Amino acid sequence: MTDVSQESCSFCYRLRAYLTVAGFLIAGIYLQPDWALRLANHMPTAMTVGIGICLGAVGIFSIKLRDHIREKDGDQAA
Repeated sequence: MTDVSQESCSFCYRLRAYLTVAGFLIAGIYLQPDWALRLANHMPTAMTVGIGICLGAVGIFSIKLRDHIREKDGDQAA
């Protein structure tokens, strides 16, 4: 068995904070108090979020592909 360190990385701390905030927001929207309803009115639609995720993924893929092609061209030149 591998020895797993008890120390958490910074990503784990950020993920825990995100999930905590998300949990409170989900519970608030489920219980529907006034503050949650006002907050929900300012949130983007599901379609907007979906399009943003798709565009972000395409952008990140494009950057990674460009870097990969540049690295491959650099290896061939040497």
